[in-house]
Amino acid sequence: MGFLAWVVSFLLSLFFVPIGMIYGFIKCFNGHSLKQAFKTLDNKFFRMAVSKDQYGNVVCEELFNSTLRKKESKHSFGDEDETISSVIGKNLRDDTLSIAGKVLNKILCFFQKDHALKAIEDLND
Repeated sequence: MGFLAWVVSFLLSLFFVPIGMIYGFIKCFNGHSLKQAFKTLDNKFFRMAVSKDQYGNVVCEELFNSTLRKKESKHSFGDEDETISSVIGKNLRDDTLSIAGKVLNKILCFFQKDHALKAIEDLND
C-alpha cells in the first residue's frame, strides 16, 4: 500500500507541481507590490525547502543513520516531521555525530552560523 501511494503521489506531483508553481507565481504578483510579491515568494521557497528537507530525512534514513551519527545516538533520521538539520543539531549537541556528520555540519555552518543547532525543532528533546 505504501509503495502504491508513493507512485500515485509521484505521478500526481509531475502534473500538479509545475502548474501549482506557475499559478502561485502569478497569484503572488497579481495585485501586490513588487516588494510584497518577492517577500511572499521568498517565504514560499523557504517552506518548500523545509518540506524537501523533511522528505530527504525519510528517503535517506538508513544512509544517514549509518553514516552521520554514532551508534549510541538517541536521535535518528527518518521522522517525516523533522528536518535533517534538526537531527544533525541534536546529535551535535549530544556529541554523537560521526566524522561525516561533523563535516556535513561544517558545510551547513558555512551558509549559516550554527545552522544545525538553530534548526533543532524541539529544544526540550
